[in-house]
Amino acid sequence: MQTTEKQVLRLGVAGHALVHLFEGVTPPLIPLLAREFNTSYLALGAVVTLFGYLFGFGSIPAGYLTDRVGPRRLISIYMVSAGLVSLLFPLSRSLVMYAVFTALIGLLASSYHAAGNTLISRTVSEKGKAFGIHGIAGSIGTALVPALAAGLAALGGWRAPHLVFGVLSIGLGVLSLRVPEAPAAVAFHAPGSGPPDGSAATPPPSTKRPLGPVPLRYLVVFWLGTGLFGLAMRGVLTFLPAYLGESFAVFGEGNGFDIVTLGGVSATVVLLSGAVGQYLGGIAADKYRGEVLYLVILLMSSLLLPLMALTSGFALVAIGVVFALFGFAVQPVQNFLLVRYVYPESHGKMFGVHFFLVFGVGSAGALVSGYLADLFGLASVFLGMGLFSTVATLCILYLHLRVRSQLPTHPVSSSGVS
Repeated sequence: MQTTEKQVLRLGVAGHALVHLFEGVTPPLIPLLAREFNTSYLALGAVVTLFGYLFGFGSIPAGYLTDRVGPRRLISIYMVSAGLVSLLFPLSRSLVMYAVFTALIGLLASSYHAAGNTLISRTVSEKGKAFGIHGIAGSIGTALVPALAAGLAALGGWRAPHLVFGVLSIGLGVLSLRVPEAPAAVAFHAPGSGPPDGSAATPPPSTKRPLGPVPLRYLVVFWLGTGLFGLAMRGVLTFLPAYLGESFAVFGEGNGFDIVTLGGVSATVVLLSGAVGQYLGGIAADKYRGEVLYLVILLMSSLLLPLMALTSGFALVAIGVVFALFGFAVQPVQNFLLVRYVYPESHGKMFGVHFFLVFGVGSAGALVSGYLADLFGLASVFLGMGLFSTVATLCILYLHLRVRSQLPTHPVSSSGVS
């Protein structure tokens, strides 16, 4: 890799891990926040849902801003501004103020996925390897944040993780200014003339054509399954640290451990397998039929979630590790399928919709889980999320039965679009 490519990849690794630190900082603090603000799981779930909705919704305009501002500039703006907002958390005197600061960071962080992926795609030559490393960095951020947030909270209270992540974000934002901006996207050239490098021209946006080689109704079913599983994952990730801490509470009594620390550390152990799942899912997507692979992953996840509701202690951690392996493996498979279902000139907009469903609509899982936890206890969260995962599985089963004979196994190339 050239020097610029290495700089871009390092920024991508740092930026992707950081965005998931911001996304995951609240769940490990839920027991502390419940006491601080004298509030319920439902209200705290609503805070996480608000973050997730803005985090997902903002990805749609972020795609357009990336082309106008430039991906690296947009990443720098996000890092510095989100860091500054994080420094305001000590001013929170009520759950409403905490929710407002959380929502602002969700909106600012929403620009990262569109900008980060665009920066890599326009700059790095070994794109497959770069996207794999980029995805693993995000999973590691998701895995480490429970232990980091819980550990910092144990040392300095619930405000400490926000302050530390804020300073880290500002520092990375300043360093990101040293990374060159990505080259502009190649403009469309009239048919017959072709772009200067001789590659196939992309049809103009005004051309009336379908979104991709599958009928729109199949794309809707795909996105319905995506949104439902995103909802299940958000519900699980929101209350996993608290559930694990509660499970190990007996062990912690008299041993100098509190349930926040125990929950955070054990959640990190569980979620670290998600990075492995990302890697294996990406490799498997190149070798096996995408719909079948997606179906197997969802089926396994749907079976494992009820088992998590019925176990505790180290057995719960073991089952959780396997669940995270499958649950995070779904992401590269979803991306692989979307590339097959949508023509290349629509990728940017459609990935914007995709991330809105995963992070935005999926964020409702935190609200639903909070409601279940208040009424029936934390174990009920995993039963409820298992139900959503099962419905998502049925959607993908329908999709598999409908499109298995209509599409090629591998993605449609840009040269095949006419």
